[in-house]
Amino acid sequence: PSEPEEKPVDSKGRVLAFDPDGFDSESMVRDAAGRFWIGEEYGPSLLKVAANGRIEKRWSPGKGGLPEFLKRRQNNRGFEAMTWNSEGHLLLFLQSSLPALSKNAASTHLIPVLEFDPVQEKTVGLYFYEASPEGGKIGDATLNSDGSILVIEQNGKTGGRAWQRVVRVIFSKSLNVLAAAEGKGIGYEP
Repeated sequence: PSEPEEKPVDSKGRVLAFDPDGFDSESMVRDAAGRFWIGEEYGPSLLKVAANGRIEKRWSPGKGGLPEFLKRRQNNRGFEAMTWNSEGHLLLFLQSSLPALSKNAASTHLIPVLEFDPVQEKTVGLYFYEASPEGGKIGDATLNSDGSILVIEQNGKTGGRAWQRVVRVIFSKSLNVLAAAEGKGIGYEP
């Protein structure tokens, strides 16, 4: 990211200098070549990291591979979960829905999920996960042996008010709305 959207602070709440190369990792998978793919929430961005820890490449919204509309996500609610799909593409889940995604009240429960092709190095799919209306947020995701995706959804509360659910989802190509989103001008920067 080129400029801070949130002020970094230390454990005592003192404001720290902004580091444009900093990131807050939330999700990570490893590929067959031993590289790590890391999803982070402050860009949000996706990083490709060599097995030795060297960052090879970073994608941010509107800058080569990630849709511009991701910048509209709520602060501290970037890529919370990531997994491979059965095609060898990455699925990147935002933690929660985007503010003002549309005027439709149901959109407040629709969480964007990107499909990123690591070979082409670009987003090739956009899907929506319908979260629980009781405050559901994404916790994690993994590829199931049958090709479906298992998603952990939680409400972020503690004690007796907390709940977590495992939901099985299938993102079929017929549900891919990336082309429609790009056609309406909400895909990428010119």
